[in-house]
Amino acid sequence: MAVKLLDSAHCGKRVRLYRNLHHSDEGRWSVQGRDSDGKIKVLGYVDRALMRDVTFYVSQSSRARALAKGENGQRSVHAWATGHLLTQDFNVALSPQPLVEIRYNYKLHSGFIERESGRAIVGADFLAVCDEQVFVTTDKIIEEFHPIQLSLFG
Repeated sequence: MAVKLLDSAHCGKRVRLYRNLHHSDEGRWSVQGRDSDGKIKVLGYVDRALMRDVTFYVSQSSRARALAKGENGQRSVHAWATGHLLTQDFNVALSPQPLVEIRYNYKLHSGFIERESGRAIVGADFLAVCDEQVFVTTDKIIEEFHPIQLSLFG
């Protein structure tokens, strides 16, 4: 089955971005948002994405279930980034601002962290996803934890 690539018409919209669990070996990310009928659904898949006004979410109850199931349990999406999709065609090397790599590992941390320092990250002005790597701009990193919002687009 062919993978549905994201239509560029969705750029500028508020979306939810998460690692695609079925295509993670290919560096694919799912983009979820509202379709023309207002229903929330997967709009398509990307290898790269640039977003602004980003907030990171982790469902702690879903994370706890994943931890309880262990290595052989069914995987579930319980961590994502929400923000405005700017483009999926860009070059990170051309960024005018310093970028910091971030990651999420549900076995080790309860949220997203800076790769080098281990500082908690819950939001940033800009997010860049390139295949397996995720970067944020460092000019306005939000480090304070806040309660998880249940709304998809918080």
